[in-house]
Amino acid sequence: MHTLRAVVVSCLLALSGAGCHYFPTSMKEGTTPSERCREAADAGSPAETIVAECSVVVDTDAGRPRTVASALVNRGNAYLSMGIPDRAIADYDEAILRIPDYEIAFVDRGNAHLAKGDAAGALHDFDEAVRLKPGFVVALFGRARARLAMNDADGAIEDCDKAVHIDERFAAGFVCLGGAYAIKDDFDRAIEHYDRALALAPKSTAALVNRGSAYGSKREAERAEMDFAAAIRIDSRNAAAFGARCWLRATVRGSLDDALADCSEALRLRPGDPGWFANRGLVQFRLGSYKQAVADCSSAIDKEPRNARALYVRGAARKRFGAIELGDADLALATKIDPTIADAMARYDVRP
Repeated sequence: MHTLRAVVVSCLLALSGAGCHYFPTSMKEGTTPSERCREAADAGSPAETIVAECSVVVDTDAGRPRTVASALVNRGNAYLSMGIPDRAIADYDEAILRIPDYEIAFVDRGNAHLAKGDAAGALHDFDEAVRLKPGFVVALFGRARARLAMNDADGAIEDCDKAVHIDERFAAGFVCLGGAYAIKDDFDRAIEHYDRALALAPKSTAALVNRGSAYGSKREAERAEMDFAAAIRIDSRNAAAFGARCWLRATVRGSLDDALADCSEALRLRPGDPGWFANRGLVQFRLGSYKQAVADCSSAIDKEPRNARALYVRGAARKRFGAIELGDADLALATKIDPTIADAMARYDVRP
């Protein structure tokens, strides 16, 4: 389930996608396949266009090893943006076979492993990128994100601190630092770093959503709402902002109808997300819509069978409409997974 803390981690993991390399772009019309591939990637062309242009280079093996490796990385980045991390990893693997010291390929393969939820694999790749190019800001940032995914907040702080000392205008590094301090429950220090990120990048939705989450954790609901609203004004398709505001409204403000609308919008923008399903299930339970709560929590459990919170809410909801045996089974499994779950959910007025 996405609590405000979980939103912090998910925003940070999404901060640096493939292709974040600090390279100048060229907008000249390419005349060779390799130029067209590179320029399509640099110009932010549709992913399908990048795949098509770079496939010409890869399929014909046209050019020097580094030229083909670059095309493989660009095509891999396009696949990653299309939500196909396995195909992206296959391209990065081939690029590294051709150029074993290709630090960019290791960074992007690390991003793909993170997209698959493989933090250990990502950490290995980012470690190698840092070894090949010490002081590579994007590699340090990637490694920090992997460490956050592994609940290593101190390691993430170390890497992001190095990154912002190398590049004092690296706004994402300050967002990373804020997120790491938030995970350590040092919300005031987290907010200081989000403020620094926003001074550098006023339209950073990641900084706004994370700062809003920190304010929410401090139960400063008005300030949290302002940040979530600002993020949505900048990007009306920001699922994390709607999801974080749903949780705030459900658990801090008690605005359940507004929370339900926000969770539903988050799911419309990011269909199938188990965290948003679990959160909406909690809202449905508190609204007394027990069968809808069961449906939403079941959708979450289908993807995360050991989601203790979703199991607990589903069990409590089942018991409310008379499915006692099924409800008891859910509650027993939830408690086995997390012995503290009953006390945690009671804070949100969820009881069998």
